[in-house]
Amino acid sequence: MHAAVKYYYNINKIFMSNLGIWPEQSVFMKIVLPTIITSFFFCIAFLEFVRLCEIWEKLTEDCESFIMVLLAFGASIKLLLIVFKNKNVEHLLSLIDYHWHVFTHALEMKIMHEYALVGRKMTISYAVIIYSLMSLYMLIPVTPKLMDIFLPLNQSRPYKYLFDVDYSFDREVYYYPVLIYSYLTTVMAVSVMVVTDTSYLSLAQHACGLFAAIGYRILNYISFKRLTQKKITYFVPK
Repeated sequence: MHAAVKYYYNINKIFMSNLGIWPEQSVFMKIVLPTIITSFFFCIAFLEFVRLCEIWEKLTEDCESFIMVLLAFGASIKLLLIVFKNKNVEHLLSLIDYHWHVFTHALEMKIMHEYALVGRKMTISYAVIIYSLMSLYMLIPVTPKLMDIFLPLNQSRPYKYLFDVDYSFDREVYYYPVLIYSYLTTVMAVSVMVVTDTSYLSLAQHACGLFAAIGYRILNYISFKRLTQKKITYFVPK
């Protein structure tokens, strides 16, 4: 693989490897990781759907369950789409590597590097923003605990949960297992969104760089052809 491809797409490789959708991973990891992640999504989607059925008449007042069901199914579809189209992703990555070997002119390589660098920066920026917002969201359950420490009351504040669903058991007794499950599901869902979006972004950015490099080559060829024709016309006796 070309050194530039390894550098500009190493972040995408790390993200995709964590979800088991990097083409060069073992078949075992490609099966196990997406299966585990999808099972988490379907569990929370089922629980939210049950709650949605219970509060259907008050949906306009409490639409959280409806949103969570859409997010869970959306994340599952995004993940499964790349899983089932993994061969296509592998083919696209091989084409990217091939393109980096095809262009050898200094200015063409410069154009490719510029577009790839923009794609890398956009990937990092998008991931930082989304994960930062996710971190703020994940602070919701620990807020009462922190308030009890810094601004104590006569009694402890009630627990808060990331997902307000009925687990068919006492949530307060199993608060920390529920909290860990909620955190894992949230991180997985956000990671799927970040990985898929940044992967498509990087591929689109490479396509833009490819067109720019080809455009430069065509313009350079036309200019060279015109210059050659002028020289021939100049030397041909009338």
